[in-house]
Amino acid sequence: MKNSVLFVIRLVLIWLYSYVAFSKWFSFGQFVHDMHNQPFARWLADTLIGVLPLLELAVAVLLFFPKLVIWGFRLSVVLMGLFTVYVGAVLLGVFNRVPCACGGFLSGLGWGQHLAVNLVLLVVSVLGLYLQKNTEMKEMHA
Repeated sequence: MKNSVLFVIRLVLIWLYSYVAFSKWFSFGQFVHDMHNQPFARWLADTLIGVLPLLELAVAVLLFFPKLVIWGFRLSVVLMGLFTVYVGAVLLGVFNRVPCACGGFLSGLGWGQHLAVNLVLLVVSVLGLYLQKNTEMKEMHA
């Protein structure tokens, strides 16, 4: 049962990260516009434009290969944690303006709904990491 849950979590996250990475590349002009609309310094937005899709695709690739799965879950937890903190900061009014809740995958959602989705995906990533660690520990002691 645990292996089935772990497999489903991997599939969901592989699909999610692949989808968001490729959607950024296929709608690159919109992605650049959306990133420049965020309350970041221009240099940070430009850096994220280059790095985010690559990191998202890296998570999908790492989760695909059994020997690299643990690294995929770790990177997913870090990314979802950072995304969730950012959305929380927007909701808490940390920034002097509220940017659009852009993003192809969640474009129809407000910031509160965006936070809820991110929290669910963060929990899923943490659960995947936990289950993967347990699986690897059992395999080492078998």
